[in-house]
Amino acid sequence: MEDLTAPKSARTSDCTSEAILIRYKQRAEASAERAQTLNHQVELHVETTNVSDVDESFFKNRWDVVVAANLKPKEIFKVNLICRKLRIKFFATNVFGMFGYFFSDLLDKHVFRKPVRGIYSPYGGKDENMVIRTERFVPFDVVFNHKFDKVYDFFYSSPWYFVMRGLLRFVDKRGCIPTRDMEDFETVRLLVNDEVESAYRRDDNKVPVSYIQLSLGPSIPVICQMVGSMLLKEIIKAATHVDEPYNNIYLFNPVINKSEVAKITGL
Repeated sequence: MEDLTAPKSARTSDCTSEAILIRYKQRAEASAERAQTLNHQVELHVETTNVSDVDESFFKNRWDVVVAANLKPKEIFKVNLICRKLRIKFFATNVFGMFGYFFSDLLDKHVFRKPVRGIYSPYGGKDENMVIRTERFVPFDVVFNHKFDKVYDFFYSSPWYFVMRGLLRFVDKRGCIPTRDMEDFETVRLLVNDEVESAYRRDDNKVPVSYIQLSLGPSIPVICQMVGSMLLKEIIKAATHVDEPYNNIYLFNPVINKSEVAKITGL
């Protein structure tokens, strides 16, 4: 079962996506019919309740995995906290221009089976064994407000991690994704630099200006597809407990068109 929870009304900027929007309908309602055609084996429900109005009872005994998309940081914190209390695996994601990310919280102890390849069988050919591994995950507020203790960790941290933090600060402040206007660009640039300083020290060269420029404007559909496909793989891993999951921030780098995974534990 899948639910589309989107209290916001459809906007002009949503027309950049591949969904066909119906005027005067909420975004979830407008995209429900199109989403259902993607998989007829899935039972689709639409929820129009505002995330700020839901409580623990809304999530209890309904889902094994919750994915929060396009939410403000404080809303992500809230849903993540509820999911942790109810032992529900949690993901959060968003796409800004050509940059996308998702966060994974598979709770304090996630046990999974990992295939070990290359072990030769005495009966000929290669055999494949499964080993049991455990990963510990942390809530989103730990990742979002992380402070680096060592210069080594700060130096090798991905600039896109700070771009993500700055963009989410903008969403929290303005209630929308930043446009390509110079005013929004300057606001995001300052927020990103503030996040760098908050995490370790002031370093205006940590994040290139071009990275911020690529992260402005409406979500690019092909980036949504790429980030969404990677997120889907992680959801399957989490549900089946097979293969090693990303722990805990996935970042799509549009400069080199490659994925990055940052492990921010706060431990």
